[in-house]
Amino acid sequence: MAPEIIVEEMKALAQREVVYFLVDTLEYLHKGGRIGNAAYLIGSVLQMKPILGLEDGKITAVEKQRTSVKALNRLKELVLNQCPTCNESEITVSHCGGQARAEQLAKELDQALNISPIPVYEVPPAIVVHGGPGIIEVSFFKQP
Repeated sequence: MAPEIIVEEMKALAQREVVYFLVDTLEYLHKGGRIGNAAYLIGSVLQMKPILGLEDGKITAVEKQRTSVKALNRLKELVLNQCPTCNESEITVSHCGGQARAEQLAKELDQALNISPIPVYEVPPAIVVHGGPGIIEVSFFKQP
């Protein structure tokens, strides 16, 4: 296959990818300069858990939830509303320091979407530096 065709196919695939991150603590977003002092202080007191997304190679804030349980449920809801129910979605769950939580999420998504098995991986160190331990990530491909 010609390199130009491969590049075009990869660009098309990148446009279909959906990535969500659930950050367990605001500490690393604050240390990395992604949120200010006031947002860090208030968010920590209120137990805010941001759900972040990846758009055009940039991290964006999708929404915030109070408490880890609400945030995880909302993450699951976002995925269930958008992820195709076929193996071509290539859905994965990743984590840092939250193996049991990630496996449970993968199991729940598997049951709801009937896509099996959903692999669970570790989040790459470059992501952990910004999101911190406890981060959960879900990625999949939308239909063209």
